[in-house]
Amino acid sequence: MPHYSVKTVYEKIIGPKPVIHWDNMVWNWLNIPKNRFICWLEVQGRLQTTANLARFGVSNTANCLICGQADEDHKHLFFACPYSSRCISALKLWLGISYSTSNLKQLMRFIAHGRMSKFRKQVSFAMLAAAVYAVWSSRNSCFWNASFPTVQNMVARVKKNVRDRILFVLPKNVTRRDSLWFATLLVGAVASVFVAVGLLCMLLQLGSMVAKISTPMEGSGHLGLSDSTMVNEMQGGSTRG
Repeated sequence: MPHYSVKTVYEKIIGPKPVIHWDNMVWNWLNIPKNRFICWLEVQGRLQTTANLARFGVSNTANCLICGQADEDHKHLFFACPYSSRCISALKLWLGISYSTSNLKQLMRFIAHGRMSKFRKQVSFAMLAAAVYAVWSSRNSCFWNASFPTVQNMVARVKKNVRDRILFVLPKNVTRRDSLWFATLLVGAVASVFVAVGLLCMLLQLGSMVAKISTPMEGSGHLGLSDSTMVNEMQGGSTRG
């Protein structure tokens, strides 16, 4: 007698399941939750780009809102657009990813099959997810506010978000080698803090120097006024005498 299985019956009802290759990136534990949702829409082609809106008759144009050089579909926006391409190139350099392509799906495949530790793959996927969210946010800002952040600002924001998220949910089983590698990603942020603190100290020292210089000058001016007053009084007394 054949063994009854609810799973078998369910699989026969829904049919064969499609093979997906994006689950490791989208549902990555190190991803920021809001980034997961936008990535889930992106990998399925469900983001309302101008190309999709034009196909539905909602938009009069399909041009990219950021560069205006091509139709704004998912392949162009992530990351064939000159703006997003420069952003992802800077982020790949930050993580030491040498793969030359800027195509999102090819990057996901390269990271998934690359010769790197599980932790480094998770960090790389978190970077990709944050980059997708940041580019989509910049595109929406261009639509609603007619402006979008510079490449430098967007890259800095993505780095900060990824670092903060990983520090918040850092796994306990990270090897020493991976910990040292992640520490190198924090060097830039620590250096910028030290630079800001150094500039603040310089400004405080400059302010104290100005205060010390101005105090004797004000005092000398006060003494000069008293001396002239005494001379005038002496002259007046001698005249009266």
